[in-house]
Amino acid sequence: ALRDGIKLGHQGALLWEIAPAVVERMKRPYPNLEERLPLIRRTIRAEEEGFLATLDRGEEILKSKISGQHLSGEDAFLLYDSYGFHIELIEDLCHEHGAMVDRKRFEELLKAKKERERGDFAADIFGTGPFATIKEEKEPLTEFLGYQIPIAKMHEPVEARVRRIVKLPADTLKAYEGSKKDLPAFTRLLNSGTLVQETTGDVAILLDRTPFYGESGGQVGDAGRIDDVEIYDCKRPDGYFWHLGRGAIRAGATVKVRIDAARRLDIMRNHTGTHVLQAALRAVLGQTVQQAGSGVDPDRLRFDFTWPQALTRDEVRKVEDWCNAVILADLPVTKEEMSMEEAKRRGAIAFFGEKYGERVRVVTIGESKSIELCGGTHLEHTATIGQVKIVSESSIQRGVRRIEAVTGLAAIESARKQEDTLMKLAAAFKCAPHEILERQMRLAARQQVAEEMLAKLKKAGAASVEIAGSEIHGERIAAENLPDKKVEELRDLMDTLIKKQKFAAAILASGGEKPAFVIGVREDLVARGLKAGDLAKEVGKACGGGGGGRELQAQAGAADASKVPLGLAKFEELVRAKLG
Repeated sequence: ALRDGIKLGHQGALLWEIAPAVVERMKRPYPNLEERLPLIRRTIRAEEEGFLATLDRGEEILKSKISGQHLSGEDAFLLYDSYGFHIELIEDLCHEHGAMVDRKRFEELLKAKKERERGDFAADIFGTGPFATIKEEKEPLTEFLGYQIPIAKMHEPVEARVRRIVKLPADTLKAYEGSKKDLPAFTRLLNSGTLVQETTGDVAILLDRTPFYGESGGQVGDAGRIDDVEIYDCKRPDGYFWHLGRGAIRAGATVKVRIDAARRLDIMRNHTGTHVLQAALRAVLGQTVQQAGSGVDPDRLRFDFTWPQALTRDEVRKVEDWCNAVILADLPVTKEEMSMEEAKRRGAIAFFGEKYGERVRVVTIGESKSIELCGGTHLEHTATIGQVKIVSESSIQRGVRRIEAVTGLAAIESARKQEDTLMKLAAAFKCAPHEILERQMRLAARQQVAEEMLAKLKKAGAASVEIAGSEIHGERIAAENLPDKKVEELRDLMDTLIKKQKFAAAILASGGEKPAFVIGVREDLVARGLKAGDLAKEVGKACGGGGGGRELQAQAGAADASKVPLGLAKFEELVRAKLG
């Protein structure tokens, strides 16, 4: 629809302007649309502007890829896969340029990609190996004890029986450590190992029951010990809790299982803190805020959410203040299992895209400060969080923001680091902390004056360089190698040659291991086909580099200094042909 509007002569974003009319027609069956109209308009406009920017880039690539009246299936697939262009849009654009798309080859490449992705997933999850064997033999699922153990007893060992052991090969484990450590990567690791009765070294251990939390829902897995085996991670594909560790272990043995209680408590602070943070964002920004992802680690938390623009400093402070007010109130954190229907009736928030069964676990803070579906481990009272300190707020994609925050002792450490930095700055400026900003502003003003003076001196120096040039068909051109000049200086000199000395065209080369060419063309010669960007492409190609730019000024590169004479000669050849 947006592109059709452009064809009809409309410039820029379009659909966001008609959103009020749509809401007016739909507000009776959907009454919440009216209050969300400002957010809806901002979101649509941001999406449209993003699409237009992508469309411009994609059209340029498409023009460069069309050969004669044909666009290859490979190039069409590149536009689809890398730029998100639907095949119908690609065909539409090609039609405007009088070209046809190799649709058959495009479909072959698309089918191959889908089959490859399905194949990789199937190999990860259903391939041969220990995990596949255990599933085929219908090994009972692991009983998770973590919900039953209060915080005061988390440090106490739990008895369990070792059901299965997988010895892990060193090379595959190394590859896993360097990967994203997601579920497919872990399953590949597991299936590369060997089921054994007894071993020493790198292992994955399956117990009949465990207090270890297996990574899920954004919360990392627990660490700790199983007898003398040091456990550094826990994963739970399909309900089987696998403990990754190093040490000696025997199948069938009864073992003492102990989680790292201090680490778990930090994780719980951050997970409960994440729930408080989401409630704060909805309270400060509005109920339209939706979770788009999260990560809960021992040292920090991250929360991704839908919002069209950066939060102001005032909004960040309000979110922080809301969080810390809830913490100071020492509200109870309750966890209950109930039907999905009952959870919805209570107003529980679910993470879009997560799969839930008929029975769900609901985590509630206070009476109704926060109500969420969640399978993670949580505190018993909000005061145990200590403090929430937001350390960053950024964009991760269009319409999605990310907040990173710390809690507990990490929040105190963050404040101390900021204080240390402030005191070091005060010492450097030789002033009190509250005077730093004023001192810095004065210093910045002086620096700006100095930079302006330096720029004037450089321009004066560039203007003083004498270049005689040569004539081609009555027009002056210049082709000079100036190895002692930087690219910025060459640009200033180019302005002098073209605008003041009225050269028709010029090329100036800088020095260094990777020389650069600056190319300029007088404006009245563009109509005669003399364009700096085109010249730069050809010069770069002749010198083993690349090039491009605007019609009046462009830049090219050479593979090395020995190629500079080739570039200057190529430039003269091209200009002579155009002016002839």
